[in-house]
Amino acid sequence: MKINGVHIDDTFAEAFPMKATRIVITGMTLKWAYRAANSLIGFASSVIACGCEADIECELDPEETPDGRPGIAVIVFAMSTKQLADQVLKRVGQSVMTTATSACFSGLRCEPSIKLGKALRFFGDGYQISKKLSGVRYWRIPVMHGEFVCKETTGVANAIGGGNFLVLAEDYAFVVITGRQLEHWHTGSMTRRATVLDALEPEPVISIHPEDLNQIGALPGDMSRIDSRRGSIEGRARSDTGMQRNSAFMAF
Repeated sequence: MKINGVHIDDTFAEAFPMKATRIVITGMTLKWAYRAANSLIGFASSVIACGCEADIECELDPEETPDGRPGIAVIVFAMSTKQLADQVLKRVGQSVMTTATSACFSGLRCEPSIKLGKALRFFGDGYQISKKLSGVRYWRIPVMHGEFVCKETTGVANAIGGGNFLVLAEDYAFVVITGRQLEHWHTGSMTRRATVLDALEPEPVISIHPEDLNQIGALPGDMSRIDSRRGSIEGRARSDTGMQRNSAFMAF
């Protein structure tokens, strides 16, 4: 099968509908923005037990943020709009608003929307104020470190959750595929406590077609590294004839 000239193998890929939003967190410095963002995404590896799935999307330069300060874009996923609204409100209120110098804005302009400052304003105990700028309402909420500026709402979009993710680029030698591993659930935070499972897969591996291994001058078991514009990650090379040429798989 080909879509827009891209060949797609007829193999299994888990996928299910979700709801998502994107939030922009800013701070006086990038360090403070990161502190707020990392606090928000804590305990959000899976909608199972965590209530949502969340992670940092990217860093934002001051010219890319609404208030001209360094920022972090965070994406949050949940199984329903109601669940997403509940998780975003709790996490922004308890993790972002309580971080010094932080502010929170919508990174997704669409409808429907869920409440941000519109609900968090009640933390101001009557001292909160709002202002409309270019038709958009923002809330200023007094907090211990000064004030917390927050957009009134953030947009919600239809999204897809699943175990497979492809990174494609013409200027890179390999397509990187990530997904689940038989022996470990997600990051292994629970399954690695089982000694039998941990012994079967004790460390991260990168599965590559044997011809590609030979082409890059690596042997099975060699420590290898995947580099991209986002960063790099290391794992033991594993020869796998089931892999397509010019692709690599690594479990998340």
